[in-house]
Amino acid sequence: TRPIHRLLESPESRSKPSQTADTLCRLLSDLASVGYLGSYINLANRCGCTPLSICLLTEQYSNLISVLISYGAQLHHLCGSLADRCNHLHFAMSKASPKTIDSTLDEVFRTYPSGADGMYALNRRGETPKAALMKRTEEAT
Repeated sequence: TRPIHRLLESPESRSKPSQTADTLCRLLSDLASVGYLGSYINLANRCGCTPLSICLLTEQYSNLISVLISYGAQLHHLCGSLADRCNHLHFAMSKASPKTIDSTLDEVFRTYPSGADGMYALNRRGETPKAALMKRTEEAT
């Protein structure tokens, strides 16, 4: 089972994001104390979503991005469907809300002052996360 996914995907959690933050911190701490955190923090579900990518897609969870990263969620790990597989930064730039993108970038520069591993990675179209965001902005106008 995927306890972090189960928590983040439950309708109750989505309706009460502040309680979800507390529950997530307890769950991550419990998993770390028994040595299972590494097995779950970057694990993808059937759809290719990791706990971090679920938070990137759910604006109410933008405050959980820093929690997951502090517990070891990796920005350079792959997520998304097989057709769209990319790292979390590409995923955020192409699919997340502006508020979530801001939260993600704030966390990236706080955690990795010289830039995260995935900042310069290329997706299947040869784009960096910045290029993916610029393309999305152009398509919106």
